[in-house]
Amino acid sequence: MKKLTLILTAVFVLSLSSGVAMAATSSDSLPNPGLTPDSPFYFLEEWMDSISMFFSFSKDAKAQKALSIANEKLAEAKAMAEKGNQKAASVAEKDYEKYMDEATQDATEAKAEGKAKALEQIQDATARHEATMQEVLNQVPEQAKDSIQHAIDESAKGHENATDAISGEKKDQKEQPEVSEPKEKPEQPSNPEKPENSGMSKNGD
Repeated sequence: MKKLTLILTAVFVLSLSSGVAMAATSSDSLPNPGLTPDSPFYFLEEWMDSISMFFSFSKDAKAQKALSIANEKLAEAKAMAEKGNQKAASVAEKDYEKYMDEATQDATEAKAEGKAKALEQIQDATARHEATMQEVLNQVPEQAKDSIQHAIDESAKGHENATDAISGEKKDQKEQPEVSEPKEKPEQPSNPEKPENSGMSKNGD
């Protein structure tokens, strides 16, 4: 009974933290990190992330959900790096890499279905991620710099992949030849009937 109460309490705390994370944003455009890898309840957040991905059905929806989770993971990595907790920062950075890869893959597949919105969101978000983490790199303790640099590299890779996918789509649209309807050939007049040859050879009278 005590164990069940503890789990329910943890879920309640997690839901509050998630609500804050969705509502609050910092000046660097990253969400509030909410629960971080140094929390004993962090496994519940990972569980909730997996469930939310499971219930995102289309490729476009999965891509946008994965990007949203990646934003939170990057905020967690930043918070842990600023605390000097290299181990926790590394956990969050690896989760960021995982969800960014999922977002890019699903967005690329969604583009094949005619939906490029998620790719454009990834392109924009990763550019902001890279700029933000470059600033953080100069502020965190030395032992946390590796995780931040990995996050920067992943942001750059995600931005490049999204840009290439979008550019490829525009290139395909530009190079696609226009199909012109075949011109109808004018009807050929039917051959007029030749008059019967009346100039038959005449026998001499």
